[in-house]
Amino acid sequence: MPTLLYGVDCLTVSVNNVAKIQSAQRNIMKYVCGLNKRSHHNNFLQALGITGVNTLLNDYNKSLFTRIFQNDSPTRNLCVYFIDLFVTQNILIPGALVNRIVDMGISPASLIFPGCTNSSQFSYTDDGLVD
Repeated sequence: MPTLLYGVDCLTVSVNNVAKIQSAQRNIMKYVCGLNKRSHHNNFLQALGITGVNTLLNDYNKSLFTRIFQNDSPTRNLCVYFIDLFVTQNILIPGALVNRIVDMGISPASLIFPGCTNSSQFSYTDDGLVD
């Protein structure tokens, strides 16, 4: 996954591209397990305990946002400006990191201040393969 997702936290990734990354992840793991790439099961990666692409992308974006606010920089100033626009005028710039954080349902303030970070949660299903 580090190879597939290298630098993706700096970009806005389309739904189509996320689907392609997920497909590549599934095909690689099926190959590693000796399965035919056409064998289907929706919870294959979950059964192997592998974190999904969407969860990883969200974690990478949260990590980048948190790291930006650890040092004074022009990028930090830009993010502060975008947060100001969001808080005062309810304006989000499409594709900006602040927009991606808000779209995840996370308050930017919870990532800026220490001790207020949200942890991603793993959802469990009642699937016999995963169990």
